[in-house]
Amino acid sequence: MDIVEPVPGAAVLLSVARLRDSQGKLHSDEEFIARGMTRARLREFRAARTLARATMRALGEPESAIRRGEAGEPIWAPGIVGSLSHTRTHAAALVARASAFVAVGVDLDDDRLIGDAAAAELMNRAELEVVLRRGLANTPPRACSVVFSAKEALFKCQYPLTFCGDLQFDDVELVADSGPGSSFGVVVRRNLPSLARLASRVHIITLVIQGLTLSAAFIGGESAAKDV
Repeated sequence: MDIVEPVPGAAVLLSVARLRDSQGKLHSDEEFIARGMTRARLREFRAARTLARATMRALGEPESAIRRGEAGEPIWAPGIVGSLSHTRTHAAALVARASAFVAVGVDLDDDRLIGDAAAAELMNRAELEVVLRRGLANTPPRACSVVFSAKEALFKCQYPLTFCGDLQFDDVELVADSGPGSSFGVVVRRNLPSLARLASRVHIITLVIQGLTLSAAFIGGESAAKDV
Protein backbone atom coordinates (compact mmCIF):
# COMPACT_ATOMS: atom_id res chain seq x y z
CA MET A 1 0.00 0.00 0.00
CA ASP A 2 1.22 3.49 -0.89
CA ILE A 3 0.09 6.39 1.30
CA VAL A 4 0.87 9.93 0.17
CA GLU A 5 0.04 13.37 1.53
CA PRO A 6 -1.32 15.15 -1.57
CA VAL A 7 -1.65 18.48 0.25
CA PRO A 8 1.20 18.72 2.80
CA GLY A 9 0.06 19.60 6.29
CA ALA A 10 -3.63 19.70 5.36
CA ALA A 11 -5.00 16.65 7.25
CA VAL A 12 -5.66 14.59 4.13
CA LEU A 13 -4.17 11.28 2.99
CA LEU A 14 -4.37 9.39 -0.28
CA SER A 15 -3.80 5.62 -0.42
CA VAL A 16 -3.43 3.18 -3.32
CA ALA A 17 -3.16 -0.62 -3.08
CA ARG A 18 -3.64 -3.70 -5.22
CA LEU A 19 -7.00 -5.35 -4.76
CA ARG A 20 -5.35 -8.59 -3.68
CA ASP A 21 -3.48 -6.77 -0.88
CA SER A 22 -6.55 -5.00 0.53
CA GLN A 23 -9.10 -7.67 1.44
CA GLY A 24 -10.01 -7.09 5.08
CA LYS A 25 -13.20 -7.92 6.93
CA LEU A 26 -16.30 -5.87 6.17
CA HIS A 27 -18.45 -4.29 8.87
CA SER A 28 -21.94 -5.70 9.25
CA ASP A 29 -23.53 -2.65 7.58
CA GLU A 30 -21.20 -3.10 4.62
CA GLU A 31 -21.96 -6.81 4.37
CA PHE A 32 -25.63 -5.88 3.98
CA ILE A 33 -24.76 -3.51 1.12
CA ALA A 34 -22.61 -6.18 -0.52
CA ARG A 35 -25.33 -8.83 -0.66
CA GLY A 36 -25.83 -10.08 -4.20
CA MET A 37 -22.61 -8.64 -5.57
CA THR A 38 -20.64 -10.70 -8.04
CA ARG A 39 -17.32 -12.06 -6.84
CA ALA A 40 -15.39 -9.47 -8.86
CA ARG A 41 -17.54 -6.56 -7.60
CA LEU A 42 -17.27 -7.77 -4.00
CA ARG A 43 -13.49 -7.92 -4.32
CA GLU A 44 -13.40 -4.28 -5.43
CA PHE A 45 -15.91 -3.20 -2.77
CA ARG A 46 -13.98 -4.94 0.00
CA ALA A 47 -10.63 -3.57 -1.16
CA ALA A 48 -11.78 0.05 -1.27
CA ARG A 49 -13.29 -0.05 2.21
CA THR A 50 -10.37 -1.95 3.72
CA LEU A 51 -8.02 0.64 2.25
CA ALA A 52 -10.17 3.51 3.48
CA ARG A 53 -10.02 2.23 7.06
CA ALA A 54 -6.24 1.87 6.85
CA THR A 55 -6.12 5.47 5.65
CA MET A 56 -8.32 6.60 8.53
CA ARG A 57 -5.92 4.99 10.98
CA ALA A 58 -2.93 6.62 9.28
CA LEU A 59 -4.72 9.97 9.61
CA GLY A 60 -5.19 9.33 13.32
CA GLU A 61 -8.94 8.84 13.08
CA PRO A 62 -10.94 5.84 14.37
CA GLU A 63 -12.02 3.43 11.67
CA SER A 64 -15.71 2.94 11.02
CA ALA A 65 -18.19 1.40 8.61
CA ILE A 66 -18.57 3.22 5.30
CA ARG A 67 -22.18 3.11 4.28
CA ARG A 68 -23.66 3.98 0.88
CA GLY A 69 -25.94 6.85 -0.10
CA GLU A 70 -28.83 6.89 -2.54
CA ALA A 71 -26.57 7.68 -5.50
CA GLY A 72 -24.01 5.07 -4.48
CA GLU A 73 -21.71 7.58 -2.81
CA PRO A 74 -19.82 6.49 0.35
CA ILE A 75 -21.19 7.84 3.63
CA TRP A 76 -18.47 8.65 6.16
CA ALA A 77 -18.41 9.03 9.93
CA PRO A 78 -18.92 12.53 11.36
CA GLY A 79 -15.77 14.62 11.11
CA ILE A 80 -14.49 12.76 8.04
CA VAL A 81 -14.87 13.36 4.31
CA GLY A 82 -13.60 10.90 1.75
CA SER A 83 -13.88 9.24 -1.62
CA LEU A 84 -13.18 5.82 -3.12
CA SER A 85 -12.20 4.54 -6.55
CA HIS A 86 -10.96 1.33 -8.12
CA THR A 87 -9.83 -0.30 -11.32
CA ARG A 88 -9.74 -4.00 -12.18
CA THR A 89 -6.46 -4.31 -10.25
CA HIS A 90 -6.17 -1.43 -7.74
CA ALA A 91 -8.19 0.59 -5.24
CA ALA A 92 -7.73 4.15 -4.00
CA ALA A 93 -9.01 5.97 -0.93
CA LEU A 94 -8.85 9.69 -0.22
CA VAL A 95 -9.66 10.60 3.39
CA ALA A 96 -9.58 14.01 5.05
CA ARG A 97 -10.73 15.72 8.20
CA ALA A 98 -13.87 17.75 7.65
CA SER A 99 -12.25 20.59 9.55
CA ALA A 100 -9.88 21.03 6.60
CA PHE A 101 -12.09 20.19 3.61
CA VAL A 102 -15.82 20.24 3.05
CA ALA A 103 -15.56 17.60 0.30
CA VAL A 104 -12.99 15.53 -1.59
CA GLY A 105 -13.13 13.23 -4.61
CA VAL A 106 -10.77 10.65 -6.06
CA ASP A 107 -10.58 8.87 -9.41
CA LEU A 108 -8.22 6.04 -10.36
CA ASP A 109 -7.78 4.97 -14.00
CA ASP A 110 -5.70 2.28 -15.66
CA ASP A 111 -3.81 2.62 -18.95
CA ARG A 112 -6.80 2.18 -21.27
CA LEU A 113 -7.07 5.16 -23.63
CA ILE A 114 -10.18 7.14 -24.55
CA GLY A 115 -11.26 6.99 -28.19
CA ASP A 116 -11.34 10.13 -30.34
CA ALA A 117 -15.14 10.20 -30.61
CA ALA A 118 -15.62 9.93 -26.85
CA ALA A 119 -12.90 12.49 -26.15
CA ALA A 120 -14.62 15.03 -28.42
CA GLU A 121 -17.71 14.86 -26.18
CA LEU A 122 -15.84 14.90 -22.87
CA MET A 123 -13.28 17.70 -23.23
CA ASN A 124 -12.04 20.57 -25.38
CA ARG A 125 -8.73 21.43 -26.96
CA ALA A 126 -7.90 24.09 -24.37
CA GLU A 127 -8.03 21.51 -21.58
CA LEU A 128 -5.74 19.14 -23.46
CA GLU A 129 -3.27 21.96 -24.06
CA VAL A 130 -3.21 22.78 -20.33
CA VAL A 131 -2.35 19.16 -19.54
CA LEU A 132 0.32 18.97 -22.23
CA ARG A 133 1.90 22.30 -21.22
CA ARG A 134 2.08 21.18 -17.61
CA GLY A 135 3.92 18.01 -18.59
CA LEU A 136 1.30 15.62 -17.24
CA ALA A 137 1.11 13.82 -20.59
CA ASN A 138 3.33 13.67 -23.66
CA THR A 139 0.66 12.79 -26.23
CA PRO A 140 -2.92 13.99 -26.84
CA PRO A 141 -4.40 10.52 -26.05
CA ARG A 142 -2.64 10.51 -22.67
CA ALA A 143 -3.79 14.08 -22.06
CA CYS A 144 -7.36 12.91 -22.68
CA SER A 145 -6.96 10.35 -19.90
CA VAL A 146 -5.74 13.03 -17.49
CA VAL A 147 -8.67 15.35 -18.26
CA PHE A 148 -11.15 12.49 -17.90
CA SER A 149 -9.71 11.44 -14.54
CA ALA A 150 -9.61 14.99 -13.18
CA LYS A 151 -13.26 15.60 -14.10
CA GLU A 152 -14.35 12.29 -12.60
CA ALA A 153 -12.69 13.29 -9.32
CA LEU A 154 -14.42 16.67 -9.46
CA PHE A 155 -17.83 15.08 -10.04
CA LYS A 156 -17.41 12.87 -6.97
CA CYS A 157 -16.19 15.82 -4.92
CA GLN A 158 -19.05 18.18 -5.71
CA TYR A 159 -21.95 15.74 -5.38
CA PRO A 160 -22.26 15.64 -1.54
CA LEU A 161 -22.56 19.44 -1.55
CA THR A 162 -24.65 20.15 -4.66
CA PHE A 163 -26.46 16.82 -5.25
CA CYS A 164 -25.92 17.56 -8.93
CA GLY A 165 -26.03 14.03 -10.32
CA ASP A 166 -26.50 15.00 -13.96
CA LEU A 167 -23.31 17.05 -14.30
CA GLN A 168 -21.90 16.63 -17.80
CA PHE A 169 -18.25 16.69 -18.79
CA ASP A 170 -18.67 19.85 -20.86
CA ASP A 171 -20.40 21.65 -17.97
CA VAL A 172 -16.98 22.34 -16.46
CA GLU A 173 -13.59 23.19 -17.91
CA LEU A 174 -10.19 22.47 -16.39
CA VAL A 175 -7.87 25.46 -16.19
CA ALA A 176 -4.35 25.92 -14.91
CA ASP A 177 -4.20 27.30 -11.40
CA SER A 178 -1.40 28.91 -9.42
CA GLY A 179 -0.33 25.66 -7.77
CA PRO A 180 2.27 23.13 -8.92
CA GLY A 181 2.27 21.72 -12.44
CA SER A 182 0.07 18.80 -11.47
CA SER A 183 -2.85 20.95 -10.28
CA PHE A 184 -5.92 22.50 -11.88
CA GLY A 185 -8.80 24.79 -11.12
CA VAL A 186 -12.23 24.67 -12.78
CA VAL A 187 -14.59 27.02 -14.59
CA VAL A 188 -18.32 26.22 -14.62
CA ARG A 189 -19.78 26.51 -18.14
CA ARG A 190 -23.45 25.78 -17.32
CA ASN A 191 -25.97 27.63 -15.20
CA LEU A 192 -25.31 25.69 -12.01
CA PRO A 193 -25.33 28.24 -9.16
CA SER A 194 -24.62 25.70 -6.44
CA LEU A 195 -21.45 24.53 -8.18
CA ALA A 196 -20.45 27.98 -9.40
CA ARG A 197 -20.37 29.21 -5.80
CA LEU A 198 -17.80 26.52 -5.01
CA ALA A 199 -15.67 26.82 -8.15
CA SER A 200 -13.07 29.20 -6.72
CA ARG A 201 -12.44 26.74 -3.86
CA VAL A 202 -11.96 23.67 -6.10
CA HIS A 203 -8.45 22.35 -6.65
CA ILE A 204 -7.57 19.16 -8.49
CA ILE A 205 -4.22 17.33 -8.34
CA THR A 206 -3.24 14.60 -10.78
CA LEU A 207 -0.57 12.03 -9.93
CA VAL A 208 0.86 8.88 -11.46
CA ILE A 209 1.16 6.03 -8.93
CA GLN A 210 2.10 2.46 -9.84
CA GLY A 211 1.55 3.33 -13.51
CA LEU A 212 -2.03 4.49 -12.86
CA THR A 213 -3.55 7.92 -13.45
CA LEU A 214 -4.93 9.22 -10.18
CA SER A 215 -6.76 12.49 -9.61
CA ALA A 216 -7.79 14.03 -6.30
CA ALA A 217 -10.22 16.94 -6.06
CA PHE A 218 -10.61 19.13 -2.98
CA ILE A 219 -13.07 21.78 -1.87
CA GLY A 220 -11.63 23.60 1.10
CA GLY A 221 -13.50 25.52 3.72
CA GLU A 222 -13.42 29.28 3.49
CA SER A 223 -10.33 29.48 5.68
CA ALA A 224 -8.62 26.38 4.26
CA ALA A 225 -8.99 27.14 0.54
CA LYS A 226 -5.92 29.36 0.39
CA ASP A 227 -3.72 26.54 1.70
CA VAL A 228 -4.60 24.00 -1.00
